[in-house]
Formats: sequence, C-alpha cells, structure tokens
Amino acid sequence: DYMSSTTEQIRQAQRSLRKQLNFIDFEDNLVRETCMAQCDLNGYGEISFYEATEIKDIELHFNIAITSFDEMKQFKNLTTIYANTFNNCNKLTSVVLPESVERIYYYAFRNCSQLQKVNLSEYLIELGTEAFGGCTSLKEVSIACPTPENIHLGNNVFRNANLSECTLRVPCGAKEHYENADVWKEFGTIVYQGTLSIVEASDGGTMTINFSTPYV
Repeated sequence: DYMSSTTEQIRQAQRSLRKQLNFIDFEDNLVRETCMAQCDLNGYGEISFYEATEIKDIELHFNIAITSFDEMKQFKNLTTIYANTFNNCNKLTSVVLPESVERIYYYAFRNCSQLQKVNLSEYLIELGTEAFGGCTSLKEVSIACPTPENIHLGNNVFRNANLSECTLRVPCGAKEHYENADVWKEFGTIVYQGTLSIVEASDGGTMTINFSTPYV
C-alpha cells in the first residue's frame, strides 16, 4: 500500500545518503542503536567508516533479538571481542569479524544457535571458554591463522556444535597442523580456503600457480 511504499522509499533514501557521506549503513537497527550509544565519537548521530577504524577497544553487549552484524568488519582496529558480547543472541545469523581481532573471550557467542559461519583472524591468539558454545547451526569456520598451536583455547570452545558436520577452512600450508591440533581436528572437513588457479605461459613452458586466500 501507499504507506509501506513510502516507508521503503525513505529507507532507501537514507541508505543512499549514508553511502554518499561515508557513514556505515547498519542492516539491523538494534545493532545500530547499540553502536550509536558507544561508538558515535563526534556526536553526529551516525558512525562513519573513519570513526569505526578509530575504535580499538570497546566492550559492547547486544540485544538478544539482533539478526546480523556484517558491518562489524568495518571496525578494522578492534582487537578484542569481550565476554558475553553476543551471548544468547539466538536470532543472529550472520556476523563478519574484523581481521584485527586477537582475542574472543568466554561466552562471546554462546547460544547463538542460528549462526552458521564465522571468520577468525590471522592474529587470533585466544578463544575463551564456550566462546562458540551452543552454536548448534554452525556449518563453517574460516581461520586465517597458520599456527593453531599459538591459539590458547579455553574449555569447550565449541560446546554442542556438531563439528563433525562442520567445515574448517585454513590457510595454505596449515591443513596438517589443524588436522593434528586438539579441538580443531574434530572438524569433519578441513580444507584450504581461497582459490587455486594455474596459468600456463603462452610459449607452453613456464607455469605459474596462484593461490589466494581472501579473508571474507
């Protein structure tokens, strides 16, 4: 009807304006409210991409009704996901963590029962107790850290997650390390992340092999 059509037009106009002004356009309004309360450094009522990169350490706790937070990847210097940050957010289906994250503390994603995949950074050094406990829909974990032995794991990091049905994507050359590492070896499938391409020289001689590992 007319009212719903007008509301959608307003939303699209807001999104277009935010894009033009380099503001983050949060898909989930509940996520936006939480971030606005603690991350709006200049008080403009919006969060710019620049503001997001300025935040290095902040403790957030989200409403359990949130559904997505892919925009978290824009907080590019955030190093820590604190305890209980997403605890019991059982409607959360999607989140993209920044490449800078080093520590994910206990219960950070506990009982996010609709979360299907998660990305872990190259710099990860700690996963706390039940950090992903109760993530019963988890199907894929991508990790950019090449050395699982350098990651401190708390108790039952993936409690009640069906790891035998879950795929672990690891960096090139790290597959054997993960296959022999406690907890990680419980994943049903461990594969290299990224794409492999083979390019043959025009003279039919030298062959180049390219392997790329996109973080997200």
